[in-house]
Amino acid sequence: MTGKEVSLLMDELHRIHRQIGDINHRAKRLKQTLLGLTAELESAKASVKEKNDDKQKLLLDVKEKEREAALGAQNLQRRQEQLNMAKSDREYQTIKLQIELESKKSDSLADAALVALSAVDKADEEIKSSEKAVESAQEKLRSFKSKLAEETPVLKADMERTTGRLRNAESRLPHEFAGLYSGCVKRFGGQESLAPIVDEVYCGSCNIQVPLDDVLKIQSGSPFCCFSCGRLLFMPPQRSNE
Repeated sequence: MTGKEVSLLMDELHRIHRQIGDINHRAKRLKQTLLGLTAELESAKASVKEKNDDKQKLLLDVKEKEREAALGAQNLQRRQEQLNMAKSDREYQTIKLQIELESKKSDSLADAALVALSAVDKADEEIKSSEKAVESAQEKLRSFKSKLAEETPVLKADMERTTGRLRNAESRLPHEFAGLYSGCVKRFGGQESLAPIVDEVYCGSCNIQVPLDDVLKIQSGSPFCCFSCGRLLFMPPQRSNE
């Protein structure tokens, strides 16, 4: 195989590996998006549950405050009855003072109950908002799963077709390239296993200058790995002097 033929074949392998990398990247992005949307839905559901739990606590607080307010009203009524039955002016003034204190306390308890009820109303609004977020997340997940069902077989077909091209190109590799090529693929992964010579002098992976004698060997079709990064080097066809 001539140096030019080797350059064409190595360039073809490099492009195929990059295409496979692109397909894998597309598949990874789809998976990440699915995981992200699923997590978003679970988070929205958890938020609804949390807000419902908070509402239940608020309702218990409302009941407690309403109970305290009712007891305060009863005490106030009892003090009023005692006032009407006072037997002396001193007793009358004492009970009247107690009524004033009980009245303030009753008003405070009633206000606290109203504040608690307001908190419940606010919790209801937050629950409705969270439920809408769940509906939105569910719709986005349904829509994406529909898209995923369409794209998955396309990706699979692209991968099978591209892998077939890769196997065909690999079968045409000269025997002297097989060991170095296989080792680089295992070490760096397909997409990073090969590196073109840039400007006829630099390694396309680590950008180190390749000695001229080695460049000439690569141009002639000899297998050679970069002494710095270890990638299998090749001369792009348009750069070949042959």
